[in-house]
Amino acid sequence: MKETGLRKVMGAVRSQLIKQYLAETLVTSALALVIALSLFFAIMPNYNSLAGRDVQMKDVSRLEILPS
Repeated sequence: MKETGLRKVMGAVRSQLIKQYLAETLVTSALALVIALSLFFAIMPNYNSLAGRDVQMKDVSRLEILPS
């Protein structure tokens, strides 16, 4: 909230604030996706050997196979 107030005092208009927050959200979400996919590919070989399964990226949409 302080950041928004400070930006308004410095002359930012509503549309600039909205664009900035949308851009920040997009960057944060993209970074989270990259981290999640990196962890997925790093952990899946260990999961496959531990669980005795051969789960691949195409199987992720079928979530019922993971818990068993």
